Amino acid sequence: MTREYPSFKIKRTVEIRELVSFFCHKYPPGFVFKGETHNFWEFIIVLDGSAVICADDKVFRLRKGQAMWHRPSEFHSVRTDGDVPLYFGVFSFHGTIDAPV
Repeated sequence: MTREYPSFKIKRTVEIRELVSFFCHKYPPGFVFKGETHNFWEFIIVLDGSAVICADDKVFRLRKGQAMWHRPSEFHSVRTDGDVPLYFGVFSFHGTIDAPV
């Protein structure tokens, strides 16, 4: 018996040319990273706990399972939110993103 399998075209929205970093780390309550800028994209995901993340002049509160992008040259900082440790992952790269972020 022959079965037909449908296929779907995928639009390429992220192109990664060079990997800069990829790590997960746990920080204690009260941790503050005062911030930085750099010339590559960065993706951050909260794996456990919650964080307050600044991106230029915007402030976001991210909880477990939430993530965000930092554009190249965007100032960003991170601090723990509350009395629990923050566990998050970071993936950064040189490349392009062809989608709203």
